Amino acid sequence: MSFESYALLTRLIGFGLLILIGADLIELIMTVQLTDPSSEFRAIGRLIESVWFPLTAFVLIFFPYSENFREVRILAWLSYLPLAFAILYFLSVPLLIVNTSRLYNLGSFNLTRGIEAIDRELGDRQAFLEKVPDERLRQQAEALRKDSITDLTTIQEVRTLLNEELSRSAAQTKEQIQANVDASRGRLLRSTVKWLLGALVSGVAMIYIWRYSLWARRQSKFKPE
Repeated sequence: MSFESYALLTRLIGFGLLILIGADLIELIMTVQLTDPSSEFRAIGRLIESVWFPLTAFVLIFFPYSENFREVRILAWLSYLPLAFAILYFLSVPLLIVNTSRLYNLGSFNLTRGIEAIDRELGDRQAFLEKVPDERLRQQAEALRKDSITDLTTIQEVRTLLNEELSRSAAQTKEQIQANVDASRGRLLRSTVKWLLGALVSGVAMIYIWRYSLWARRQSKFKPE
């Protein structure tokens, strides 16, 4: 296979990848919810993690040199795409930081709201327990003694035991919510750091490809006789 045939084949593969990338970008833009920080965060991450496709496409398109003027003109126009991608990746850095902050604050809000809901439920149950008739609590005490769980003898002891159980259950639920929020924050921060580094590296790589493709822009200015 001659060099010209090899260059044409690699460029055709690169153009095919660009078409797929364009379709994927359109689908990404149509599905992202701009008012939802979680949707924006995932969309930016998806864009960064798929950087290998445009990188491969641009390498296949621009690295084989060409002297065909018509082909060079097309490549000169396409050579600005890596610069556009570089700007896109660099702009994703502040967007990632902003959305990370929004998601972190949202997690704190949900944690506070969850704990407040548990406290309200605990208060309601304890208030209900205070209104329970003594006869029912006396039956509860007899059941506890029968099961050899405790030797409670007074109504107040039963109320105290049940209050302690309610408080213990509420505390366990709070701990579980806190653990879930902490785990979510850990995943959020790890993803943010990974995607921030990926965005910076991707932007630099795109700038490098754009600078390399300078040969196409220069060559397009000299029309053969």
